[in-house]
Formats: sequence, C-alpha cells, structure tokens
Amino acid sequence: MPHYLFSYGSLQDEAVQLRIFKRKLIGIAAILYGYHLVENEYLGKFPVIYASTNSQNTVKGMVYEITKTELSLCDQYETDYYKRINIVLPLHPQAWVYVRNSR
Repeated sequence: MPHYLFSYGSLQDEAVQLRIFKRKLIGIAAILYGYHLVENEYLGKFPVIYASTNSQNTVKGMVYEITKTELSLCDQYETDYYKRINIVLPLHPQAWVYVRNSR
C-alpha cells in the first residue's frame, strides 16, 4: 500500500532524496490549505509549517508516493523537531506532512 508525502522543503531536493531513499522521487505539485510556512526557522536553514487560523493560507509543495519503509526513513531524517501528521489535499484524501513539533 503506497503512502503519500507532501513536501515543502528539503525532501524536494534530489540530492537529499538520493541520500535518504537511494532514488529520485517523482512527484506532482500540490497546495496545502490552512497552513503557513516560516522560512529558515530550524537551524537557520529549514522551513517549518504551522496550522493557520486562516483557511486561505497556503503552502506550495510536492506530493510523492513512497513506501512504508521510506516513510520510516523520513521520520529519522526529520528528527523530533518535526512531527508527522495526516492531512487532506485536493487530489489525495490522505497524505503525510511534517509540521513543527510543539514540544
């Protein structure tokens, strides 16, 4: 069963994909509604998204089809600064995205 991952940051980078998944991911452009992006918040270089009170706020990104094993690799890559949550996108009723962990 495939998993879908919405990426708005470094997981879109081909070099990062090759390092983590040992392959280049093929994705489609997507927009996530009800979130806003903060550039360079984590370690001064990685973007973070937060849920917004304004449903018109959007985050542009890519959706990739990945395996369960690759999803576990994403969890390791994203560290505990991020948490993985389930979201709904216009063409994907269920996808994963990493948001700022509130711990």
